[in-house]
Amino acid sequence: MKKKILIALTASLIISAVNTAFAAEDPDQSIKIDGSLYTQWRSQRDSDLSSGHPDYTRNGFKALLTLNAEASLNKNMDVYARATYETLQHDWGTFMADYIDNNSQESAAVDAYGVKYKNAGFTYTLGKQYLTIGQGLIYDCNGYIGRHSAPYAVNITGKVGATDISIMAAKTDYQDGLKNDTFYALQGSTDLSPKLNMGAMFAHVSYGDSTVAEYSLPKRNVNFYSGYGTYKLSDKAAISAEFSHASSASDNNGFQTTVSYKLDGKNSLAAGYYYIEDQAGIIDYNIAAMTTGLNSNAKGYLVSYTHQLNKNIKFSVADFNYQKINDTSVGDSGATGDRNRFYTTMTVTF
Repeated sequence: MKKKILIALTASLIISAVNTAFAAEDPDQSIKIDGSLYTQWRSQRDSDLSSGHPDYTRNGFKALLTLNAEASLNKNMDVYARATYETLQHDWGTFMADYIDNNSQESAAVDAYGVKYKNAGFTYTLGKQYLTIGQGLIYDCNGYIGRHSAPYAVNITGKVGATDISIMAAKTDYQDGLKNDTFYALQGSTDLSPKLNMGAMFAHVSYGDSTVAEYSLPKRNVNFYSGYGTYKLSDKAAISAEFSHASSASDNNGFQTTVSYKLDGKNSLAAGYYYIEDQAGIIDYNIAAMTTGLNSNAKGYLVSYTHQLNKNIKFSVADFNYQKINDTSVGDSGATGDRNRFYTTMTVTF
């Protein structure tokens, strides 16, 4: 009961603070603070869980508070940090958000920090940071929190001619006693027409002993390739897609596509399909498959409806469903069964 009261009080305070000076949108301020409160209720059915629960349904509620801070040191250099607090209430399982205490259903951490340097149209970000490669089919850690979710990385972004490029080198930050992984990526995208944007990506990962052993990986060093794009079908509709391939001998292809449609200025729909084999994306020791599809060795869909109440508050309802692809995957990082997740969310930004 105390947790529910605290969450409700926090939400009311944040909503009342929206559009105030705390939003730190004044460009003359040397310190900028923003953030969000995200709440989710979901009902999830799994055909098989590793704990031995067949055909198991669990309902739950979670709340995530995120605070971002950025301070200017001079006209070219900023420092940044991110803090998160998450709490969960449901009838089975725990967050494992910090990957330390299996029995904790709360997590608080400063999980990103570093320095940004801007010069000649390029931005150099050095520190602990959340990254996306391509459209996220191969790697996207932005949906996670906790001290050990984001890697330490150097990320260089900018524009060469008409092409947006990103070059990154990263090393995971696993808990003490585990061997870290390293990965490198080069990606670029450009507008081929006013309606079409296309991109390509190359990445190389070198897994540490811990990840190789945990997921029975067939190769320590793996290359990944992807092509992706977005096409505007109209002023209201767009379609995006990405295809990935890995140098692993098998279970090495992935595909995802999403169609979005704006009903009006406040309401929108989206529908997506994905097919991701077990070795098609980068694998993390704590999280397993880092794809935005939420799991590898799986194929499925996501449909959603979003209502934007105002510029700071939005609601959504969605259904996410996948089926296990096969029982013969060379690794152990993917889905062990089928899953359906129905959920509703509210996001307040400030």
